[in-house]
Amino acid sequence: GVAVGPVTLLTAAHCLDGEIKRVRVFTSEHYDPKLPSLEVKEYKLHPDYDPKRSRYRNDLSKITMKEKLPDFIKIY
Repeated sequence: GVAVGPVTLLTAAHCLDGEIKRVRVFTSEHYDPKLPSLEVKEYKLHPDYDPKRSRYRNDLSKITMKEKLPDFIKIY
C-alpha cells in the first residue's frame, strides 16, 4: 500500500481478506514481522471489487487509521 494522507492508506483490496484491525507500516523493502502494527479505524473496499468475478479489476481499498501515521512515513 501507499500513504496518501496522514491517516489514509491506499492498498489492494485482495490484501484485506477477513476482518482487519491492525496494519504493519514499514519503509523497508523487506517484511519485518517485529515492526509494530497500527490500529485501523475503518477500511472500505472498492464497491465493484469481487474476488471471485472481477479478476482483480477495481482491486482497491482505502484504510483509515485511528491515529496519524508515524512521521517517518512519506505521504504520496
